[in-house]
Amino acid sequence: MPAVNAGVMAANQGDAVAQYNLGVCYYNGEGVTQNKTEAARLFRLAAAQGDEDAKKALKRLGLLTCEKLHRHYRKQIINFITDKKRGCRCCNLFFATLRRHGLEQA
Repeated sequence: MPAVNAGVMAANQGDAVAQYNLGVCYYNGEGVTQNKTEAARLFRLAAAQGDEDAKKALKRLGLLTCEKLHRHYRKQIINFITDKKRGCRCCNLFFATLRRHGLEQA
């Protein structure tokens, strides 16, 4: 599809609107094979450039914003330092790796 090809070119050149629109195509499988991971990647690129529609799309998809993610990590780090119970599996794996390498506590 010529429109999708033009959108890919513009998105690859860093056009935030094109990144968002191409993300919508990938999300819905319009003119491309449906790929929600690629859609989210494109939405993140566009959102990082301030595209409000992309930010809304990420919010609708329930993907963590940087601010929420930073709050989560901050809480996990405090729990790690104070040796409280750690509930997040991903963070537990990360901290286990730190322990293995002798980087337990500063």
